Amino acid sequence: MEILVISNSLVIQELFKLVLKNKNAKVQYAQKAQDANSINYDIVFIDDYIPNLKEQIDFIKTHLRAKNITLLGGDDLELASLVDIVLKKPFLPSDIEEILQKFDNKELSTNILDPNEIAKIRALMDIDEDKKQEDLSYIERLENKEPLKLKKKAAKEFLLEILDLDKKELKSLLKGAKVSIKIKFKDSNE
Repeated sequence: MEILVISNSLVIQELFKLVLKNKNAKVQYAQKAQDANSINYDIVFIDDYIPNLKEQIDFIKTHLRAKNITLLGGDDLELASLVDIVLKKPFLPSDIEEILQKFDNKELSTNILDPNEIAKIRALMDIDEDKKQEDLSYIERLENKEPLKLKKKAAKEFLLEILDLDKKELKSLLKGAKVSIKIKFKDSNE
């Protein structure tokens, strides 16, 4: 599980370290959303004492792929409507564990289905996967290590899409890739 904790408070950071000490989770602590090392997180916890909180939440929603955003504290109803969960202050370690457990339960698989049902579902998922490949963004396709050969409008869309990435994100996205760019200008006679 990938977790991002955005807080300037050492108390909150230490509380999360205590809760996540024996959990199988990769945790990053940051003072603002722009400092995130990755773009994919299962849960983002954001402290309500962060400056420009609304802008930070908007950044998370537009630039990070967070499955869940939890606001730590906060009585602002407008901000509460922008996140998935609001954890009112003061909270206990057990409150954090409860949120993590709820999230884990959503991802647990069960053995209720028999093997024939599982095979049928996998076959249906493969059909959907073929359709979804066309719907993926260029960045998602690169994350899946798909080769891209783009021309004209698609190339422009790709460039616009990667403009939002910072240097670290772009470097990790293109790690091990061979990149060729061909630029051709129209002649004045054309």
